[in-house]
Amino acid sequence: MERWVSGLNQQFTKLSSPKKDRGFESLPLRQKNMNNKELEKLIDKDKYQVFLYACPANVPLNFASHPWFVVNKLGSVSRWEVLFRNTPHSTKWGHLYMNFFPPFQ
Repeated sequence: MERWVSGLNQQFTKLSSPKKDRGFESLPLRQKNMNNKELEKLIDKDKYQVFLYACPANVPLNFASHPWFVVNKLGSVSRWEVLFRNTPHSTKWGHLYMNFFPPFQ
């Protein structure tokens, strides 16, 4: 499964050192298959961070991408996404789910 990490840039570039932009750290958008350890290294437990990830959607919508957000709130990490299915879950609001899947799955 491919994952893309987005900061404030909208270009596909290799990840370089983060840059400061008006008080926000932005990471260049990257297109690289990453493992969970590499993704967990991006989490800074002393900051608030929002990451945008995407992967190909499931069949029959595999022509589209499935995006989700991973939110780091001072070390408390949660995953937010909109799913087509309407499955009972303890933290869902309509089709908006929190932590239906692990953050970096």
